[in-house]
Amino acid sequence: MVYMEEIKLVELEDENLEYFSVDNNALVVLKNNYSINKFEKINLKLDFEVLGLGKKLYGKSKEESKMIQKSNCKMILKLNKTCEKLIKFLIKNNIDFGNKIYIQNLKEKKNNNDFLIYSLLNLKFNKYKDKMAQIITFSCDYLNAENTINNMCDFRDNKCVSCRDRNIDRVIGCCQKNCKFAHTGVCNVKNISCKLYMCDYIENKGYYFSPYYLPITKKYFSLTQRFVSTCLLFKSLDFQTKVLKLSKFLPLIFIAFIIVVILVGII
Repeated sequence: MVYMEEIKLVELEDENLEYFSVDNNALVVLKNNYSINKFEKINLKLDFEVLGLGKKLYGKSKEESKMIQKSNCKMILKLNKTCEKLIKFLIKNNIDFGNKIYIQNLKEKKNNNDFLIYSLLNLKFNKYKDKMAQIITFSCDYLNAENTINNMCDFRDNKCVSCRDRNIDRVIGCCQKNCKFAHTGVCNVKNISCKLYMCDYIENKGYYFSPYYLPITKKYFSLTQRFVSTCLLFKSLDFQTKVLKLSKFLPLIFIAFIIVVILVGII
């Protein structure tokens, strides 16, 4: 694998910029164009609609949101696969794309699918000191961004919408007093379990997160790791990283244990 500098997704501001549109047929078109006209530089562009930036990822209920996010996850992973193949082709043929992918009308987006593509591509083409920690960080940043763009928890004077509407006298939202990171207002700790969690009040409005429909965790976590990622509330990034790395081997440990029990029983 050839590692490279950070890949950025940026606003397309130059209307006269010549670009190559990225879609699920892009690689075939690019190869055909390159075989006819050799070039050393190219500008890549992801269409606003192809990226699905014009729709919210939440319905009127938890179940409806699950279906929307499941479909969105499948679309993002497919599109990301196309982007990866394109970039590999560009690297192999020494074609410069400026480590950028342009997108128009980013200010009008209703979700953060662009951040998902950004995260997935950089996890693929950048070498991080601790990849697991970066997966968790990207996931938390995405979940924070989704909360913000939809104003889900709607903090005002350090009190969330649930506490305000139910007249509950709390200024730390859903955080618990036994959390050593607890503080007033929005929490900035990179804890994937906390970011995935939504109280019943918010879920009843259709706001729901799941590690099973989040493209980053879908691609990089095993089923066991996705389950464990919901069970690490109030833990540090370092602790989460160690547990999630270890949990990858839990199924193998379990199978080994069963085999030992069977063998002992036979003996």
